[in-house]
Amino acid sequence: MVRSNTRPQRTSAACDFCRRRKLGCDNAKPKCENCQARDLECTYTERPVHARPSNARINMLEKENARLREQLRLVDSELHQGHGASKRVRLDETTISKHAAGQEESQNETLDYSPTTTGQPEGSAFHGPSSGTAIRSSDTVSGDIYTPSGTSGTNPPQKWDNDPTQSIKNQLLAETVRQRQLESVNQRAGKLNFRGIESKVGMDLLSNFWNRQLYTGPIVYRTAFMRDMANNGPYFSELLLYAMLFAGSQFTAEAAAAQTLAEVNATGRRYRAKFEQILHSSGSKGLFKSEVTTIQALLVMSDALFSWCNERSLSWHYMGLAINMIIDLGLHTDHSLRGSSKLLSGEAREIERRLFWAAFVMDKVQSIYQGRPTRLHERDTNVPIAFLDDFEELESFSNHTYSTQSMTLGSPTYGISTFEHLSKLSIVVDDILCQLYSGKGASMGLNESIELARTLDYQLELCHQTTPTRLWPYSYPTGHSSVLPHTLSLLALYRCSRILIWRSYLSGSGPVAQTALSNCVNEALEIHPILVIYKQHYCFKTAPHYISYAAYVSASIFIRIAAQKKSSDSQAHSGLRLCMEVLSIQQAYSHGTRRMMKILLGLMDRLGVHVGEFVALQPSGCNTNGPDESNMAEPVTVVADAASHIQNTFGAQEQVTLSEYGIPIDFSDMPDLGWPNLDFDKLMNSFVFNPFLPAQQETPGLGFHNELFGLNYGTF
Repeated sequence: MVRSNTRPQRTSAACDFCRRRKLGCDNAKPKCENCQARDLECTYTERPVHARPSNARINMLEKENARLREQLRLVDSELHQGHGASKRVRLDETTISKHAAGQEESQNETLDYSPTTTGQPEGSAFHGPSSGTAIRSSDTVSGDIYTPSGTSGTNPPQKWDNDPTQSIKNQLLAETVRQRQLESVNQRAGKLNFRGIESKVGMDLLSNFWNRQLYTGPIVYRTAFMRDMANNGPYFSELLLYAMLFAGSQFTAEAAAAQTLAEVNATGRRYRAKFEQILHSSGSKGLFKSEVTTIQALLVMSDALFSWCNERSLSWHYMGLAINMIIDLGLHTDHSLRGSSKLLSGEAREIERRLFWAAFVMDKVQSIYQGRPTRLHERDTNVPIAFLDDFEELESFSNHTYSTQSMTLGSPTYGISTFEHLSKLSIVVDDILCQLYSGKGASMGLNESIELARTLDYQLELCHQTTPTRLWPYSYPTGHSSVLPHTLSLLALYRCSRILIWRSYLSGSGPVAQTALSNCVNEALEIHPILVIYKQHYCFKTAPHYISYAAYVSASIFIRIAAQKKSSDSQAHSGLRLCMEVLSIQQAYSHGTRRMMKILLGLMDRLGVHVGEFVALQPSGCNTNGPDESNMAEPVTVVADAASHIQNTFGAQEQVTLSEYGIPIDFSDMPDLGWPNLDFDKLMNSFVFNPFLPAQQETPGLGFHNELFGLNYGTF
């Protein structure tokens, strides 16, 4: 049988009635049987012929779909519209769409209102994907958006600018500038309620606090706090206010003029008492509900209690509570991954990012200081290091909490870039602490441990190389770079971190120990010009804690070298002397520095090193009372100002000179510390602390009990 090659004719399309009713149509003329039976007009509508879905067309549509999804994800991650009841910048879609370019910007740039609370709604705490209570975002958000009134509507098709992030940055910057102008206006109008404190005193204390946030990290977003303080909005709370006032009271004229321990302790005490009353009073819900303002208050108080008051346990507890609340609110993850139907404005996203990374940095720094494990880890987080409000980047820097001669220097503050690179450095520090100073690190073999140390050292160097040269105070002539206390603190933390990597191998022997010692001494030498530069421009009385810790770390290295030098004029003695002068000056104004002095003087006594008459004041806390306080209620005695006899670097009997641009001279041409004349074995043994590091241990002593890793040692 011959098969015909002609294709069978396709049945004609059904009439309109049969098509709507899904009936079989016989296509009879003039009427089909169904239309004839119902006495209906039988009509046929011409329909367009659709192309069949070829593989090429399917692939093209899949790529287009993927591209649109990626654009939507980027927009969702950077741009959300706020809703609620108190004032904030609204990122209205009309201001970032292309067709709005020809309209009046004043009509588009409207202000929206913040939510009534900065915490999660009841029953909406963060739960990760492994939790049985986790809700997928697809189950809660189905293409709807929230309008400013809080109602739900259909998401209309929108045309986004090529760079919607820039629009957010512009609006945040504009709002920050506006709120800075309104601060003095609101103060004169009596809108800033300091709860019984004189307005001028309160503003001065807040000014001190804002000035010190440059090196700790922007825990509190000034724009939202000052606006909501005037409007009683959600980003203001009494608890946070008193924490900030207490932190700012460290740098008042009253604190600088204190002559006895009792006077030092009395500074800011009433603000701390109010803070504790609100936090712990009967009926207070501060510790029972996670709020952004509560997290901020706990972090501010934690930093002040440790760096100023030496109350390490309470500081550690407050920070732990803050970190738990951060995780409870899900601030350690990007908002788009929380599975929440609550949409955030650009300002809310900025506040959360700043708060998280400030807490991340503080967690690492306190872990170093206290010799304890970190609690926030980069592997568990998904928050970008990207801050959109860059007002603090080019804002003129004021030195009023760093120098006895308060002035605006006219130099850019570089606050945002400093904080970004401090956050990146903290990630590497977290790897150092978790991998070298953990139980796992202590159980590694020597070869594996050394390889890990080299990898971490390489990561640290990469982090250092990516830091903009404008943040290095002696990178190039004045006019291009600036000598700022927070950039010096960043550099000091980097140097200390490198010593932290290699310090643990100094109790060993052989080439590894020699390499470790060389690295540690080189970093101690690099810390020295940082201290010299800081002294030239600022006062050590209120130096950041990073500077104090760098002096402590550097001194612990120089003591070992000086112990083998017969002359008290050696380079090591000179370097040690400057470190001790730094700490001696600051210990009169900071309880935390006194413990460093006690440790170093104990080590100097054990190794027989003498560089001058230095006395460690008794470590105590700001709440010291009773016999201890009365015993210490005597004039604070410190070494004479080192400016009269400071020795250039290590032994040169001359004042520190400056280059033609006003930047300190290069110290790289200095002679070394005299390696051929050192007893290497004796030097290595000085790093062994017998009660904690058994002699038979094969791997150098790693762990959180390391004498340089924290200040938990009363004796050596």
